Amino acid sequence: MPEYKYECNDCNFAWYEKLQISSDPKATIDCPFCGKDGSRKIGFKDINKKNQIVIKKGTTVGDWFKKETGKDLLGE
Repeated sequence: MPEYKYECNDCNFAWYEKLQISSDPKATIDCPFCGKDGSRKIGFKDINKKNQIVIKKGTTVGDWFKKETGKDLLGE
């Protein structure tokens, strides 16, 4: 299940929830800190850069894959 970032509408506490991909993105969830409503945040900047892939301009996916895994992308 994917993890989604939520933020409390009252106290601004942020947390992650594991939900099914088919869950309603507009549904609110109770804040684990204060108990008020929290909303899903989309398009946020993750400070920890967790699960981000960064490919610099001019780099191909094949170059990135070889650097990360040591193997050719298509086994060539």
